Amino acid sequence: MDMRRAMIFGGLCCAAGVALAAHGFGNATAPTGREWEQEQNLSYNKEPARAWAFSFTDLDSAKRILPWFSARWRSLDSTTEWKFKWSKDPASRPVGFQDPAYDVSGWETIVVPASWQAMGADPERKQGWGTALYSNQPYPFKRDWPHVMGEPDPRFTNHDARNPVGSYRRTFTVPADWADEEVYLRFDGVDSFFYLWVNGRYVGFSKDSRDAAEFRVTPYLVPGDNVVALEVYRYSDGSYLECQDMTRLSGIFRTVQLYAVPKLHVRDFFATTEPLDWSRMDGRWELTVDVDLENLNAPDAPAAATLSATVYDAAGQAVAPVTPADPPYDGIASKAVDLIGQRHWKTGLRLRFDSPRLWSAETPNLYTLVLELRDAQGRLIEAVPSTLGFRKVEVAARKGQAEKRFWVNGQKVKLKGVNRHEADPWTGHFVSNETMEKEVRLMKAANINHVRCSHYPAAPYFYYLCDKWGIYVQDEANIESHGYYYGKESLSHPVEWLDAHVDRIMAMVETNKNHPSVVIWSLGNEAGPGRNFAIAERTLKARDVTRPTHYERNNAIVDMGSNQYPSVGWVEWKAQQTRDDRPFYISEYAHNMMNALGNFIDYQRAIESSDVILGGAIWDWVDQALWYDSPKSGKRILAYGGDWGDWPNSGQFVCNGTLLPGHRPEPGYHEVAYVYQNIETTLDGAQLAIRNKNYFRALDYVEARWTLLKNGEPTEQTGTLDLSGIAPQTVKTLRLPVRVPRTLDGYDLRVDYRLRQAEGPLEAGAVVATETLALQAPAPLPIEAQGTLSADVGEDGSATVAGEGFTVSIGPDGLLRQYTLAGKDLLREPMKVDAFRCPSSNEVGKGGEWAMQGLRDLVPVAGGITRVGNAEDGSILVEASVTVRGRQLERLRDFDNGATDRTFFEKLAQPVTERNTHFVVNARWRVYPDGTVTLQSVLLPRGRAIELGRLGYSLCLNDADRTVTYYGRGPWENYPDRKAGAPIAKYTRTVKDMVEGYPRPNDMGNREDVYALSVVDAQGSGLVVSALNGDRFAFSALPHTATELAETRHVAELPASDKTVLTLLAVNRGLGGASCGPGPLDRDIPRANKPYHLNLAFRPAGAPLLPVREAKATLDETMPPPPETFTAIACTSQEPGSEGAKVCDGDLGTFWHSQYGVTLGKYPHSVTLDLNKSRDLKGIVAYARQDGGVNGRIKDCRVEVSGDNKTWVVVAETTLKDTADPQEVRFAAPAKGVRYLRFTGLSEQRGQEFASLAELSLIE
Repeated sequence: MDMRRAMIFGGLCCAAGVALAAHGFGNATAPTGREWEQEQNLSYNKEPARAWAFSFTDLDSAKRILPWFSARWRSLDSTTEWKFKWSKDPASRPVGFQDPAYDVSGWETIVVPASWQAMGADPERKQGWGTALYSNQPYPFKRDWPHVMGEPDPRFTNHDARNPVGSYRRTFTVPADWADEEVYLRFDGVDSFFYLWVNGRYVGFSKDSRDAAEFRVTPYLVPGDNVVALEVYRYSDGSYLECQDMTRLSGIFRTVQLYAVPKLHVRDFFATTEPLDWSRMDGRWELTVDVDLENLNAPDAPAAATLSATVYDAAGQAVAPVTPADPPYDGIASKAVDLIGQRHWKTGLRLRFDSPRLWSAETPNLYTLVLELRDAQGRLIEAVPSTLGFRKVEVAARKGQAEKRFWVNGQKVKLKGVNRHEADPWTGHFVSNETMEKEVRLMKAANINHVRCSHYPAAPYFYYLCDKWGIYVQDEANIESHGYYYGKESLSHPVEWLDAHVDRIMAMVETNKNHPSVVIWSLGNEAGPGRNFAIAERTLKARDVTRPTHYERNNAIVDMGSNQYPSVGWVEWKAQQTRDDRPFYISEYAHNMMNALGNFIDYQRAIESSDVILGGAIWDWVDQALWYDSPKSGKRILAYGGDWGDWPNSGQFVCNGTLLPGHRPEPGYHEVAYVYQNIETTLDGAQLAIRNKNYFRALDYVEARWTLLKNGEPTEQTGTLDLSGIAPQTVKTLRLPVRVPRTLDGYDLRVDYRLRQAEGPLEAGAVVATETLALQAPAPLPIEAQGTLSADVGEDGSATVAGEGFTVSIGPDGLLRQYTLAGKDLLREPMKVDAFRCPSSNEVGKGGEWAMQGLRDLVPVAGGITRVGNAEDGSILVEASVTVRGRQLERLRDFDNGATDRTFFEKLAQPVTERNTHFVVNARWRVYPDGTVTLQSVLLPRGRAIELGRLGYSLCLNDADRTVTYYGRGPWENYPDRKAGAPIAKYTRTVKDMVEGYPRPNDMGNREDVYALSVVDAQGSGLVVSALNGDRFAFSALPHTATELAETRHVAELPASDKTVLTLLAVNRGLGGASCGPGPLDRDIPRANKPYHLNLAFRPAGAPLLPVREAKATLDETMPPPPETFTAIACTSQEPGSEGAKVCDGDLGTFWHSQYGVTLGKYPHSVTLDLNKSRDLKGIVAYARQDGGVNGRIKDCRVEVSGDNKTWVVVAETTLKDTADPQEVRFAAPAKGVRYLRFTGLSEQRGQEFASLAELSLIE
């Protein structure tokens, strides 16, 4: 082994006892061909990891930090120069292609960097080789570590294309002025394994795809053209540690670069800052720089130089350090060094500064550190720059507090974060620098101050941006072995995998240790709790004690507690555990799959309620769908798992972004911006309270401009608020700056906080916080109409009312059949009771339940119009009572199944009965001479008391080219549990614009708290719908039905439309995040167990967009008595919010789940029920969770019964099918006198420790 590199690796890894042989060095002329299935053979001739920094030939360029400003750096990225050959397996790869004489002129050209499966953004250079694949947990090859070539299930994509290989080649030249310098090739990301040749000579290999691979190639170079060749393998033993929840892609996906250094150079350095007095963060700080010098001169060649460190401020001016009083112990800024005869030398510099400007995400005061090497004549040998931030991060007990908390510069900051994968719909895992800039700009605009790099280190430029613009980063090692889960099989246990775990963690640390933005090290994700991580954590701490550590799968070995996807209730509970001795971090929460992010404000309120929880990270930042020309539909779609014919696949579970593909904000982004904002404005009577949530700055950086809104529209009354004296973490009270006029209009006060000057990526004037405060709700207007009306009752039981220029028809079902204005029919189809919405991707099981109750198509089965008569004011009354029930029971098939070609509704053989959920509608219509039509109604659920998706009415209008103007929450889509960031005002959108760009159509376009709306065609003809008698309603106006949305797999495949579907709702279900985590809070779940009122007024277009009033109608609201339920009296393991009681609450929408938030409960899991009376039973029916999730789906189970809760008898043991359908468990013999029943899960369908169950019902 090269002793120089042995010393380096030994220094990094000796604390863990990691075998140095894991990294090979030498002069091999060819690989063995087995390296990619040897888990302890980590690399060959790859340089030890080092800090991201580069050598410069002049000081002015060095101050710019970025390598492309250096004369010693060249990019080998290209859209035209790389030749490429894709082979389906290693046996069919082009052997010998690395020889420069090998003819590759007939090969295709590939864009580098980009994933080879991605189609590319250039229509003239459309590409894409092999099959993209999305799998969340399962490995995409036969699981048999360290091998990846075993024969898998025939359905697997890699059954035929067992392990595709990409052969890359290009030529390059080395600048002539590099002739006396050392030259390196650096690959920032290659997935997953590659061999490297230069000019046909074997250089080495690397298999850690997301940590840089650097190779010294000086001995391999020739004058003029040189040939670099890579043989990239899709799978390797390294893939076992790269089982991240992401689209599985391959190839060179990050920058390829050539750089040079002088023979004597700075190989690595570690800069740390520390306040000399913790209690005075504004006092004196010490900068320590540990430097690793390398000498590649001949052994007897001169190697003397002076090493110095200089700190420059943002203006490029040198900052003078404090003059040492006792050098070198209190400061030494330069040293003479002489490495003659030595390859490697470590030394250190120390500088002290008075009151430097501190770095934080709020105030990213960034300096530039430049290390200089100069020869004896003072000539610059090299300058090596780095970003530098003075900041102190720790988990400690401070300021008299006994419990440890997370501190940045003496403040217990909150991390308001997102998990970030690297994804681009055109290029796969390659994200350009311009796109990264857009990402961080969008983060800052949304008040996001934290990123968890999930689940691997990011591209280098991203950290530079976080340093520059202010983002707290949790850097995470490139380790996730989810496919082996967390038990005895986990790769965190075998010693064979120790070297790989330690190496990946330390590669991350060494590369990114100088970034002030990196405030936490994470050991990896979902890779088991074993000793490999414990040893790795000790190794990390031996290298860096300036940052705390995190690992969600073993809290005991790191500095903070952590979990994923807790409920709001659990977070509220945890926040009150103020005696906990260390901080808690929620590494993943608010699973944002398509139309989601419900309850987000409730999470943040809980997090901010104490200092226990330091914050968390939304899952996740950007959807990972890829553009793909679908051979099934012929459309260009945003593809997800299954669309490429990939197997195994996890369907749409890859689309969880706060940004849509292409980094476009989705509606939930605006909720994040509001909830995370650092200025809170509240109203108490005539007093405004302004709270500064910042930790490091007063509010003098913003201007607060207020505007009075009248009926949702801005008035000319505007002004500014006095923000003086509002220090960090303080509140100032101001008098309301305006008097509310004494009128019947609605008034709101909007306050926008705008930057006084540009900050980082945000321009001056950018809104960084906003609030709209309700001052006075609009008073409902009376209906004042004169004229005459005529009424006619048809033979079919309908009623028709005619007035001047209009006709209104109420059908025999008691609902609006037609509304005709000036001879033009407005309705394409009659009004219907609407209780079915296209499920969001967070409630697939709910959508299935709604379909199984027949709610997709409700039809009248009884009742009708009961009275038609004249009112005293000249209006005509039409009263009705009708029962509506499903036409057909159905099963929603394959909404989220990526293995199928379509989603459809399958008819069930069972008849619709009164036991199914249905509704009685009691309504009173009133038609006025001016064409106003009012509806007062109550919808009374009957049958099964399920969770409803929505309830109200829908109307189908002609023409999709309509415009909607409304007075309610907006401008973006909002829902009951995601509306805080959607202020009430007046907005205008086209119907087509209300279709959201989710990769998979979901329920969409909803607007809450609406006073009134108009929907008109191009000629201005249409309807105004107003709330009646002080109520508000929800609505959507889309060119598609709920059925069309549900049955269409991609937005681009939605059918052409010539209609507008206007849905008017009494209630709509919240969104929650149950695709992975809890569903909506109870307050946001409508249930079929109580009356729902919906009172509306319909008027011709042109009427005011204001609510209306009339005398309240008396309607029958009688509900049947609630059904009998059972009581859960014991449960071995339960997650807060998913308790054992859920299996007997009569609601298929809820479910019991074993504990996972604090600790992982293990099988067996049981729940014991009190049946409330003695019963004779033949069996039970078990319902798996119905929300579309499969975690915890029970496989083997046991049923016991008892008459006294003391003596128990086993009556059944069976194996359940892997399905969400109800399953009968028949007893071996009828059981009599049963008062208590115990259901025990013995195993899970996928071998995990979770258990879940929606409901148990009895077979008596």
